[in-house]
Amino acid sequence: MENYIRNKQVGIDDIRRLAKSFENYAANFIELGKETKAQEDEFEKIWDRKVKEFYDGDIIRDDNTVGIFQQRDRAEREMEFKYSNMKTEVEYTIRFDNGKKMTEKGYEWFEAHTENPKTIVSIYISMWISFSTKEIGTDKKIYKNIHSSCDFDGYSYDDQTFISYNVSTDCIEEENDKVHRMIEDNFASCPIRYNNTIKYRNLRIQAFSIAVGVILSYILFIILKLSSGSLPDIINQMLGNKNIVVFGQWVSAIILGNILASWYILLLYKPLLPKRSYVGYDRSSRKSIYRDNVEDFIDGSEVRIRKFFDADIRREKIEKLYKIGRIALLVQLLISALLFLILK
Repeated sequence: MENYIRNKQVGIDDIRRLAKSFENYAANFIELGKETKAQEDEFEKIWDRKVKEFYDGDIIRDDNTVGIFQQRDRAEREMEFKYSNMKTEVEYTIRFDNGKKMTEKGYEWFEAHTENPKTIVSIYISMWISFSTKEIGTDKKIYKNIHSSCDFDGYSYDDQTFISYNVSTDCIEEENDKVHRMIEDNFASCPIRYNNTIKYRNLRIQAFSIAVGVILSYILFIILKLSSGSLPDIINQMLGNKNIVVFGQWVSAIILGNILASWYILLLYKPLLPKRSYVGYDRSSRKSIYRDNVEDFIDGSEVRIRKFFDADIRREKIEKLYKIGRIALLVQLLISALLFLILK
């Protein structure tokens, strides 16, 4: 059954952490296999010695020969070999934006080839574990398999990455649950994709734009004051009116900021936003209505490969600009209030 990791921001370090978890999980089974192999070797060593001692005796009769091997078979039936014939494999497949596709084993190789996530369009990690188990009281071997894979597919979809994973086990239900938890826990700490940065982007865009507009409005006011001798009397009268100075500054800040500054924060937002879908037509304004396709947006994730390679840096910049913008606007509100009280 295919499972999905939805509405998450997933970095290369998060993917590497999962890869390391797979490697450690497989390595644990390798150690269990070594313990069982040592147990089997010890059993073989003991019975090879007993058989050798039997054949080194003076008299060898057919019935005794059969007897020694029957003893060995009975002894083996009373043994438990839980992790025999152990085989493990963790394999990585990376597809790049130049069409190149590479498949290799080894975490060091994977880490080295994910240093430049901008060029990566998809990552596929798979883990295979197989072994056999022999329980006490039987000579029958039960073959068991554990397979899990995680696919970070940014190749099929341009606007987002889908993270899917599979877990399948033969005769080991408890390991099925353990691998499921391991994968889910790996992404549990990843931030939500559709967070306040995206939900309330207009607030952030306007806070930054108007804050820059306030600075521009001061520059405009200084230029007008310095040029007052060459300006018409009506403009000079307006510059002496406190209502026009105080409230006009806010109007000019909104206009100047949205014209001259909003482009920068919109550029930061560009790869992060949901696609917009047509929902209808407003006859009064004679405009088509578009809304964010939130459902599809949260269905996928934002994996830091391909066009999302710097998404975390963009989000951090947006929040910093928003914080600075809020502080600047609060300060300007205080200044406006003081000017309104001081000016006549």
